[in-house]
Amino acid sequence: MRFLHTVTFKGLLAAALLGLLFCSGPRIANAGVLSYTQGTGGTFDVTTSSTFTGASAFTQWDVSHLSTTYTKVKVQFAWSGPGALPASSFSITGISLAQPTTTTAFSNVIFDPTTASYSTSTFLGDILETSQRNLSSSVNKTSGANVKLSFTIPIVGVSNGWTLLTRLQFKDAPENNINSTGWQTATYDGSSVPEPGTSAIAGGLLAWIIFVQRRRRRQNGHSSVSDDHTR
Repeated sequence: MRFLHTVTFKGLLAAALLGLLFCSGPRIANAGVLSYTQGTGGTFDVTTSSTFTGASAFTQWDVSHLSTTYTKVKVQFAWSGPGALPASSFSITGISLAQPTTTTAFSNVIFDPTTASYSTSTFLGDILETSQRNLSSSVNKTSGANVKLSFTIPIVGVSNGWTLLTRLQFKDAPENNINSTGWQTATYDGSSVPEPGTSAIAGGLLAWIIFVQRRRRRQNGHSSVSDDHTR
Protein backbone atom coordinates (compact mmCIF):
# COMPACT_ATOMS: atom_id res chain seq x y z
CA MET A 1 0.00 0.00 0.00
CA ARG A 2 2.83 2.41 0.86
CA PHE A 3 4.43 1.70 -2.56
CA LEU A 4 1.10 2.28 -4.32
CA HIS A 5 0.62 5.54 -2.40
CA THR A 6 4.09 6.74 -3.44
CA VAL A 7 3.50 5.90 -7.09
CA THR A 8 0.10 7.60 -7.04
CA PHE A 9 1.52 10.75 -5.43
CA LYS A 10 4.42 10.93 -7.89
CA GLY A 11 2.04 10.40 -10.80
CA LEU A 12 -0.26 13.22 -9.67
CA LEU A 13 2.70 15.49 -9.02
CA ALA A 14 4.12 14.84 -12.49
CA ALA A 15 0.72 15.45 -14.09
CA ALA A 16 0.36 18.79 -12.29
CA LEU A 17 3.85 19.90 -13.30
CA LEU A 18 3.25 18.90 -16.92
CA GLY A 19 -0.03 20.80 -16.87
CA LEU A 20 1.74 23.93 -15.65
CA LEU A 21 4.43 23.67 -18.30
CA PHE A 22 2.00 22.90 -21.12
CA CYS A 23 -0.56 25.55 -20.30
CA SER A 24 1.62 28.45 -19.24
CA GLY A 25 3.41 28.91 -22.58
CA PRO A 26 0.55 30.02 -24.86
CA ARG A 27 -0.99 32.19 -22.13
CA ILE A 28 2.31 34.03 -21.61
CA ALA A 29 2.78 34.45 -25.34
CA ASN A 30 -0.63 36.07 -25.71
CA ALA A 31 -0.84 37.75 -22.31
CA GLY A 32 -3.55 40.38 -22.16
CA VAL A 33 -5.54 39.19 -25.19
CA LEU A 34 -9.12 38.61 -24.04
CA SER A 35 -10.62 37.53 -27.36
CA TYR A 36 -9.76 37.45 -31.03
CA THR A 37 -11.59 36.80 -34.28
CA GLN A 38 -9.65 36.39 -37.51
CA GLY A 39 -10.49 39.14 -39.95
CA THR A 40 -12.01 41.53 -37.42
CA GLY A 41 -9.52 41.66 -34.55
CA GLY A 42 -10.13 41.35 -30.84
CA THR A 43 -10.12 42.82 -27.36
CA PHE A 44 -7.22 43.23 -24.95
CA ASP A 45 -6.46 44.16 -21.36
CA VAL A 46 -4.11 47.14 -20.92
CA THR A 47 -3.04 46.06 -17.41
CA THR A 48 -0.53 43.72 -19.08
CA SER A 49 1.14 43.57 -22.48
CA SER A 50 -0.86 41.94 -25.28
CA THR A 51 0.93 40.05 -28.04
CA PHE A 52 -1.12 39.29 -31.14
CA THR A 53 0.82 36.44 -32.73
CA GLY A 54 0.42 32.79 -33.70
CA ALA A 55 -3.27 31.92 -33.62
CA SER A 56 -4.01 35.52 -32.57
CA ALA A 57 -2.09 37.16 -35.44
CA PHE A 58 -4.18 39.53 -37.56
CA THR A 59 -5.24 37.69 -40.72
CA GLN A 60 -7.89 37.62 -43.47
CA TRP A 61 -7.39 41.17 -44.63
CA ASP A 62 -9.92 43.02 -46.76
CA VAL A 63 -7.92 43.35 -49.99
CA SER A 64 -10.84 44.19 -52.27
CA HIS A 65 -9.29 47.60 -53.13
CA LEU A 66 -6.00 46.11 -54.38
CA SER A 67 -5.54 46.36 -58.13
CA THR A 68 -2.04 45.24 -59.06
CA THR A 69 1.00 43.31 -57.80
CA TYR A 70 2.79 44.78 -54.79
CA THR A 71 6.34 44.36 -53.54
CA LYS A 72 6.54 46.91 -50.68
CA VAL A 73 4.56 47.43 -47.50
CA LYS A 74 4.03 49.68 -44.48
CA VAL A 75 2.02 48.83 -41.38
CA GLN A 76 -0.25 51.68 -40.26
CA PHE A 77 -1.77 52.19 -36.81
CA ALA A 78 -4.33 54.60 -35.41
CA TRP A 79 -5.35 54.93 -31.76
CA SER A 80 -8.70 56.37 -30.69
CA GLY A 81 -11.15 56.34 -27.81
CA PRO A 82 -13.26 58.28 -25.32
CA GLY A 83 -11.74 60.77 -22.91
CA ALA A 84 -8.13 61.87 -22.64
CA LEU A 85 -5.14 60.54 -24.51
CA PRO A 86 -2.80 58.16 -22.68
CA ALA A 87 -0.77 60.09 -20.11
CA SER A 88 2.57 58.97 -21.53
CA SER A 89 3.95 57.68 -24.80
CA PHE A 90 3.90 54.00 -25.67
CA SER A 91 5.28 51.90 -28.51
CA ILE A 92 3.82 49.14 -30.67
CA THR A 93 6.65 46.63 -30.84
CA GLY A 94 7.46 43.24 -32.36
CA ILE A 95 5.77 44.20 -35.65
CA SER A 96 6.24 41.47 -38.23
CA LEU A 97 4.58 39.91 -41.25
CA ALA A 98 4.33 36.35 -42.48
CA GLN A 99 3.06 34.92 -45.77
CA PRO A 100 5.07 36.75 -47.02
CA THR A 101 7.66 38.11 -44.63
CA THR A 102 9.65 41.30 -45.15
CA THR A 103 13.32 41.38 -46.11
CA THR A 104 14.18 43.54 -43.06
CA ALA A 105 12.47 44.09 -39.71
CA PHE A 106 9.95 46.86 -39.10
CA SER A 107 10.67 49.78 -36.83
CA ASN A 108 8.54 50.31 -33.72
CA VAL A 109 5.61 52.74 -33.87
CA ILE A 110 5.61 55.32 -31.07
CA PHE A 111 2.43 57.07 -29.91
CA ASP A 112 3.43 60.24 -28.04
CA PRO A 113 0.67 62.58 -26.77
CA THR A 114 3.12 65.52 -26.79
CA THR A 115 3.70 65.46 -30.55
CA ALA A 116 1.69 67.43 -33.09
CA SER A 117 1.03 64.35 -35.21
CA TYR A 118 -0.78 62.68 -32.32
CA SER A 119 -2.72 65.35 -30.52
CA THR A 120 -6.40 64.39 -30.61
CA SER A 121 -8.52 61.56 -29.26
CA THR A 122 -9.70 60.59 -32.73
CA PHE A 123 -7.63 58.57 -35.18
CA LEU A 124 -8.65 60.62 -38.23
CA GLY A 125 -5.53 62.38 -39.46
CA ASP A 126 -3.44 60.69 -36.76
CA ILE A 127 -2.29 57.58 -38.59
CA LEU A 128 1.22 56.48 -37.60
CA GLU A 129 3.16 53.92 -39.57
CA THR A 130 6.26 51.80 -39.75
CA SER A 131 9.06 52.47 -42.17
CA GLN A 132 8.56 50.91 -45.59
CA ARG A 133 9.89 47.42 -46.15
CA ASN A 134 10.30 45.16 -49.16
CA LEU A 135 8.27 41.96 -49.22
CA SER A 136 10.08 38.64 -49.57
CA SER A 137 7.60 37.80 -52.34
CA SER A 138 5.00 39.90 -54.16
CA VAL A 139 1.31 39.95 -53.25
CA ASN A 140 -1.87 40.71 -55.15
CA LYS A 141 -5.61 40.80 -54.45
CA THR A 142 -5.70 37.05 -53.84
CA SER A 143 -2.49 36.38 -51.93
CA GLY A 144 -2.75 39.62 -49.92
CA ALA A 145 -5.54 38.10 -47.84
CA ASN A 146 -3.10 35.49 -46.51
CA VAL A 147 -0.71 37.96 -44.89
CA LYS A 148 -0.36 37.59 -41.11
CA LEU A 149 0.49 40.57 -38.91
CA SER A 150 1.94 40.22 -35.41
CA PHE A 151 2.66 42.94 -32.86
CA THR A 152 2.67 43.71 -29.14
CA ILE A 153 0.67 46.38 -27.26
CA PRO A 154 2.26 47.41 -23.93
CA ILE A 155 0.48 48.48 -20.74
CA VAL A 156 -1.43 51.67 -21.64
CA GLY A 157 -3.26 54.09 -19.34
CA VAL A 158 -6.64 54.56 -21.03
CA SER A 159 -10.31 54.06 -20.21
CA ASN A 160 -12.64 51.43 -21.64
CA GLY A 161 -13.47 51.70 -25.32
CA TRP A 162 -10.09 52.71 -26.65
CA THR A 163 -9.30 51.01 -29.94
CA LEU A 164 -6.09 50.37 -31.83
CA LEU A 165 -6.71 50.14 -35.57
CA THR A 166 -4.22 48.62 -37.98
CA ARG A 167 -3.94 48.06 -41.72
CA LEU A 168 -1.37 47.24 -44.39
CA GLN A 169 -0.37 49.75 -47.07
CA PHE A 170 1.03 48.10 -50.19
CA LYS A 171 3.09 49.66 -53.00
CA ASP A 172 4.15 48.29 -56.36
CA ALA A 173 7.81 48.27 -57.45
CA PRO A 174 7.85 51.70 -59.18
CA GLU A 175 5.60 53.08 -56.39
CA ASN A 176 2.98 54.27 -58.87
CA ASN A 177 0.22 52.33 -57.14
CA ILE A 178 -0.34 52.68 -53.39
CA ASN A 179 -3.28 50.86 -51.82
CA SER A 180 -4.26 49.91 -48.28
CA THR A 181 -6.28 47.05 -46.85
CA GLY A 182 -9.34 47.60 -44.68
CA TRP A 183 -8.79 48.38 -40.98
CA GLN A 184 -8.77 45.70 -38.29
CA THR A 185 -9.23 46.54 -34.62
CA ALA A 186 -8.05 45.64 -31.13
CA THR A 187 -10.30 47.17 -28.45
CA TYR A 188 -9.50 47.66 -24.77
CA ASP A 189 -12.19 46.04 -22.62
CA GLY A 190 -11.42 46.50 -18.94
CA SER A 191 -14.77 45.03 -17.92
CA SER A 192 -13.85 41.61 -19.25
CA VAL A 193 -12.00 39.22 -17.01
CA PRO A 194 -10.17 36.32 -18.71
CA GLU A 195 -11.41 32.92 -17.64
CA PRO A 196 -8.97 31.09 -15.38
CA GLY A 197 -6.77 28.88 -17.50
CA THR A 198 -6.01 25.26 -16.97
CA SER A 199 -2.58 26.38 -15.74
CA ALA A 200 -4.29 27.82 -12.66
CA ILE A 201 -6.17 24.55 -12.16
CA ALA A 202 -2.93 22.60 -12.47
CA GLY A 203 -1.28 24.97 -10.01
CA GLY A 204 -4.11 24.42 -7.52
CA LEU A 205 -3.82 20.67 -7.95
CA LEU A 206 -0.09 20.82 -7.32
CA ALA A 207 -0.57 22.88 -4.14
CA TRP A 208 -3.26 20.47 -2.90
CA ILE A 209 -1.04 17.42 -3.53
CA ILE A 210 1.86 18.99 -1.62
CA PHE A 211 -0.47 19.92 1.28
CA VAL A 212 -1.89 16.40 1.50
CA GLN A 213 1.57 14.81 1.34
CA ARG A 214 2.93 17.02 4.15
CA ARG A 215 -0.12 16.31 6.30
CA ARG A 216 0.29 12.56 5.83
CA ARG A 217 3.97 12.80 6.74
CA ARG A 218 3.08 14.60 9.96
CA GLN A 219 0.45 11.97 10.76
CA ASN A 220 2.91 9.17 10.05
CA GLY A 221 5.45 10.90 12.29
CA HIS A 222 2.95 11.08 15.16
CA SER A 223 2.06 7.41 14.65
CA SER A 224 5.72 6.38 14.90
CA VAL A 225 6.12 8.33 18.17
CA SER A 226 2.99 6.67 19.59
CA ASP A 227 4.29 3.22 18.64
CA ASP A 228 7.62 3.92 20.40
CA HIS A 229 5.83 4.97 23.59
CA THR A 230 3.65 1.84 23.46
CA ARG A 231 6.71 -0.35 23.26
